[in-house]
Amino acid sequence: MRRHARIPGALALTALVLAAGCGTAPPDTRPGMPQPVTPPPALPDDDGWGVHVLAFVETPRRAAWVGTWDGSLYTVPPRGGQWRRVPVADEATGPVNSIAFERDTAVVWYGTAGAGFARSADGGATWRAWPRSPDAAWNHVVPRGIVVVRDTVFVATTDGLRYTGDGGLTWRCVQGPSGPTDSSVADGCDERWETLPTSHLLSLEVMSDGTIYIGHLQGLSRSADRGRTWSHETESGLAGKRVRSVRVGRHSGVWALTETTIYADSPRVEGFHEIPLRVPGFATLPGGPRALITRPGVIDATLPGELTSLMPVLVATSYGMLGETAAGDFRLYFLSAADRYRPAGDIWTGAWWGPPFIPVGGSAAGLSRVLAGEAPVPMFLDAPDRVQPTAGRSLGLARPVRDDEGNPFADGTVLFGAPPTIRPDADVVHAVRYHNPPGTPVRAAATGTVIRAGAGGVLLRHDGLVEGHVVHTSYVAGGATTVSVGQRVAAGDELARVGRGAGPTGVAFGVHAVLPADTATFAATTSLSTSAVNPQLWVTPREGTGVVAGRVFNSAGQPVPGAVVRGLVVTYPTEAPFSYVRTYEAGVSNSPGFDEHFAVGDVPAGDYTLGVVIDGVRTWRRVRVAPGQVSMVEFRP
Repeated sequence: MRRHARIPGALALTALVLAAGCGTAPPDTRPGMPQPVTPPPALPDDDGWGVHVLAFVETPRRAAWVGTWDGSLYTVPPRGGQWRRVPVADEATGPVNSIAFERDTAVVWYGTAGAGFARSADGGATWRAWPRSPDAAWNHVVPRGIVVVRDTVFVATTDGLRYTGDGGLTWRCVQGPSGPTDSSVADGCDERWETLPTSHLLSLEVMSDGTIYIGHLQGLSRSADRGRTWSHETESGLAGKRVRSVRVGRHSGVWALTETTIYADSPRVEGFHEIPLRVPGFATLPGGPRALITRPGVIDATLPGELTSLMPVLVATSYGMLGETAAGDFRLYFLSAADRYRPAGDIWTGAWWGPPFIPVGGSAAGLSRVLAGEAPVPMFLDAPDRVQPTAGRSLGLARPVRDDEGNPFADGTVLFGAPPTIRPDADVVHAVRYHNPPGTPVRAAATGTVIRAGAGGVLLRHDGLVEGHVVHTSYVAGGATTVSVGQRVAAGDELARVGRGAGPTGVAFGVHAVLPADTATFAATTSLSTSAVNPQLWVTPREGTGVVAGRVFNSAGQPVPGAVVRGLVVTYPTEAPFSYVRTYEAGVSNSPGFDEHFAVGDVPAGDYTLGVVIDGVRTWRRVRVAPGQVSMVEFRP
């Protein structure tokens, strides 16, 4: 990896990160301690649940912009005032996770998780969007996936990297060995290189000299020639890991974040080395790391075992924000708010607000006003005792994509039993989707027999009965199948490969519970939706996580379809983020033995306070989640 010139004179971060709880903390009157500054104003919150912030940036003139999970853009002037909502492009209405500006700050770009990206030359009054089809490639922009260097705009997606030097009139596209085909790319690529090891990108950073850093499913890659050739990190713990964030701390080196560890390639040490994270009071890293937030100015990098200077980044995690202290440990900020109302510590992004500069996080409940401890505790007083988890009854299916072969996290914007959150007018979803690049192996979730294999995917019938039902699993990946009808397969055997198609690639994974007398009819039907049950209750949750399932009834004792249940945290995937879950629409089947109205898997162990509106009244429940177990919660007014 590239070496960086070192500028002497480290600037201490001491106490700046101590101001992270910037909304409510009293001034520290000790000599030399910086005083809190006025935090950003509260975002417009029409329903009082908080605003899920995915992108938070400042322009060079210190105006602030925010992108939210519900697809909204907001801006506030440099000298304060109120947030103004900016209309977005009709073709790009999805969770806004990236915002960037050209030299003229009236020229703004934003990217979404699932609906493409757009450019405005007039401060957001009008937009041009790419691509123009919701089913085309290039729709999933990665978090902070748009970077502008001089006149070049780089856009990183789960289909590869695009960049333009003329405002989007022409594009150069850099992809993996099996990227989208020419005919599938709306507003296509004028030049295409297949030079990356994978098209499924996760993070992007571009230095002022044009050097590109790409984090992806297989590690970290760097290009000094605009993507023609790449060098890959192979000698550190980054190799083969999903790199969720990469940032250049100006003269302090390159920082990279996996799902468990921070690495730095500093001016003092050759190559990437692991940065030890020691958080007092926690045996392991609290929460899953999501983003690196670099401090303005010049900071020297920390050396392993020689913590003589402070870390030039903060770490946004699913349980708060980590910042290094003068003692060399890491402090967890916003913990009290996170414990009382878990999404308040569920941080997705952040920026330094000032001057004087203080770090502000964007979370599932808003900006720092909530993160600093303003959790609405009084509303929770009527919540009954915590629901306790129980051993899983149906858990045990493996994921169709192995952890070491691709992306094992289900799309958080496309949930079972409801329309996709970014396309509410679409059909109800009867599966979960694992986005993965073409060529990714699709594997059997359990031992069984192939009863269908072909262009429509693979259908397996599994052995034995669960709650009196025969369990089937379906796999639709768009690629060639590698099994035949009647073949016996074991858990983990390859069934197919993800195909190279027009839209987002991956595998749609379904679970189907069928009464024994109906198995022959089920095998012959072309529609599997009537027998589909929520895979989140059948797939084994990842290590350290559990499943939350529940029911929502109105005052008449009837199920409430489409009710929004808030308060859960799902750490990954960051490129298709989870915010809340809706109860199943009418006609959707629940799992035998559970009779649930919703279910969410991969929820980190811990305590949560969940809320839902029933008959116009907010109702709260407390839930405890344990690894590998199911917590069943019921809401009634």
